[in-house]
Amino acid sequence: AEGSEPERAAALARQRLELDPLNEAACRQAMNAMGKTGDRAGAIAEYRNLVRRLDEDLGVEPLVETTKLYEAVRRGNRATEVGRAPSRPPASPSQPPIVGRDDDLAALTTAIEMRRLIIVTGEPGIGRSRLLNEWAATTSDHLMLHCHVGEQGVAYGPLTRWLEPEAGTAQVAIFEAIADALPLAAGGFLVVDDLQLADPATASFLTYVVHRWDRFGWSVIASWRADRVAPGDMCWDLLTEGRRENWAAELSLERLGRDDVVTLIELMGGATPARTTEISDLAEGLPLVVVEAMRLGPDNDALPPVVDDLMRSRLGSLSPLAVQLVEALAIIDRPADGSEIQAVAGRHVAETAAALEELLAADMVRSDGEITLAHSLLGQVALAGLSESRIRLLHERAGDTLPAAEAADHLARAGRHTEAADLFVLAADQAVGSEAMTSALRHLHSALALGVADDALVQRRIGYIESTLGHYEAARRAYEISAARSVGPELALLEIQ
Repeated sequence: AEGSEPERAAALARQRLELDPLNEAACRQAMNAMGKTGDRAGAIAEYRNLVRRLDEDLGVEPLVETTKLYEAVRRGNRATEVGRAPSRPPASPSQPPIVGRDDDLAALTTAIEMRRLIIVTGEPGIGRSRLLNEWAATTSDHLMLHCHVGEQGVAYGPLTRWLEPEAGTAQVAIFEAIADALPLAAGGFLVVDDLQLADPATASFLTYVVHRWDRFGWSVIASWRADRVAPGDMCWDLLTEGRRENWAAELSLERLGRDDVVTLIELMGGATPARTTEISDLAEGLPLVVVEAMRLGPDNDALPPVVDDLMRSRLGSLSPLAVQLVEALAIIDRPADGSEIQAVAGRHVAETAAALEELLAADMVRSDGEITLAHSLLGQVALAGLSESRIRLLHERAGDTLPAAEAADHLARAGRHTEAADLFVLAADQAVGSEAMTSALRHLHSALALGVADDALVQRRIGYIESTLGHYEAARRAYEISAARSVGPELALLEIQ
């Protein structure tokens, strides 16, 4: 029926997309039908809408079949039906609530009054797009452009909606044609989301517009991921020039405070106090993690797929050596110095230094005397992809490197129980010397659980610490166990105690 009635087929496919906006099979059906009627612009628009929805709601790219069909339509080939694939699960198309951004919105509004270029930066998941959408909802005098994953090679990708295929060949002529085609009056705002994904031609056009503010009268408000833009990139250099000449500003978004995270959870339906704490701990202030965790359901403690994909994407951009340092930091599980990271990763000094520079440039670690991961989920996802033997090796290296208490725990995880038990006893002695009696007790009980050789001695030490703490009944029980396992002089000493 679709081949003989393409217009009806396209209408039916669009109805399916209205009910399930992330259904790629329906999108391909619509594109095929539109291609058969000669409506290339409509087919391309359907694809771009799908790309935007997948990126905003799931943080993923379209399936290969869908992209191939889009490329065929762009080249002017007659659309051809491709194999169907299961659609992705639907997600809420509505915007999540925005909290904790009043100061950022005010700063953005103030910057707009004084600058012609404003860049909103921040780490992945911080809410740059959400902030731009919130601001854009306050004015109709703007034009929103979306840059998409995988389209950096499509010249003027975010602008093609307004362009004719024969836009011209000379660069300036193209820029002028674009400016004439855009439905934006002088004094308006070009709002560009995810500028780091823009193709070079679009970035050049934005540079052209910004440098000719007196002529066009457009201000540019853009967002980009801080870990994907670096000195030497065209947009970075434009911002640097603008700040130097005082016509550009940068607004860097910080993570939400814990109270704001709790408010966001409540606005999305709320959760039990225990689950609220879990989500807050998991998010570490990233709004994306909160939103996706709540979309899974307040009782579902699985890592949201969108968040998992984001972390894997960030890890995938690193060199293998830098990933090894992420794994080492995840195993250490606390701020660490360079020598500790080097030893656990098993790398040379020069290699470690180069990899740390890469991680810092990618905003994957924080450095304030000691080094820690920018988000613990990076380490969690990195370790999830390792074999048991690799994880055991990392724990062994940590056990051979870190202070006694930590080393004991790592050696136990590596299966070296005898050495771990002895280290727990040593850690207990160190804790007693620091008058950290509770920690000493915990270490001694860990040694017993691992089958320490001289358990009578360990029980005697437990008895001493318990009596020091005033826990006389617990001390008596420990001394009795020690006595039952002692002979000769040791038993006599114990009876004196």
